[in-house]
Amino acid sequence: MAKPSFEYMKLKTELQEVRILSIMNGCRSAEIECTLQHVYLADNSNYKALSYTWGNPSDTSYIKLNGQPFLVTINLATALQHLRKEMEVVELWIDAICINQQDTDEKNVQVCRMKEIYEKAKEVIIWLGPESDNSGYAMNAISSIDRSWAKRTSQPVKERLITAPMLDKRALRAINQLLCRPWWRRVWIIQE
Repeated sequence: MAKPSFEYMKLKTELQEVRILSIMNGCRSAEIECTLQHVYLADNSNYKALSYTWGNPSDTSYIKLNGQPFLVTINLATALQHLRKEMEVVELWIDAICINQQDTDEKNVQVCRMKEIYEKAKEVIIWLGPESDNSGYAMNAISSIDRSWAKRTSQPVKERLITAPMLDKRALRAINQLLCRPWWRRVWIIQE
């Protein structure tokens, strides 16, 4: 496999510059095409931040970044496919792409800024992976718990009885499998 020919431009770290990835609109099955631009963190909060696991570093795929091939893990490529919109560009901050992983000095500076990068994001998206092992069923069960608790918290304090709705064995197994995914074992989730 040929090495990617994408080259990073240096960040102006003294001005708190970061890179934001724009996923070009398109259908899920189309090649992933993105652009990377520099923005000042203080001036930009119109992006979403992605929290995910990199996955197996030897299991990779190419995307197009500023028209050049760029190597990412399959897990990240799958996340990008799922996050892409058909009719609009999606702006994201993703550590594996927005930080030059070959530049130790830049990594050191940017890793120290990650808390602020996640705090300034208009939304943090958690990518647990593609649907499998009844994960859709688990998310529906969790959503029903959330709706049930939301109804109770609108009542006066004395009338609230917070109990979880009954979940069937399939839902409990599915939730357990969802909670066993690698994302939950990452140390970084506390910062993100």
